[in-house]
Amino acid sequence: MGTGGAGFIASGPRSPLSSRIVRYRLFRRLVLHAYDKRSAITGLKLINGGGRAEVHAAHIRPVEANGPDILGNGIALSGTAHWMFARGLISLSDEFGILISR
Repeated sequence: MGTGGAGFIASGPRSPLSSRIVRYRLFRRLVLHAYDKRSAITGLKLINGGGRAEVHAAHIRPVEANGPDILGNGIALSGTAHWMFARGLISLSDEFGILISR
């Protein structure tokens, strides 16, 4: 149910899974907007035939490690770059430079 600028109103308790899905959708929207739907690693902006950006909103500090769903903990990555980032094959320096695992 939409209400003005609020976006939606949730009624009743939510399961952790549904709350997580809602948080991720908002997180994705914020991160992709901040990065203009471009991968921070490749610089590519790929839009599929349905108009959806083919870029992932990745958490810099993983949710499993208590990383928050906030813009400052997000980075837009292509699917391949996200896969590499999640496995530690690439990472970011404190100055946001790209680090490559050897």
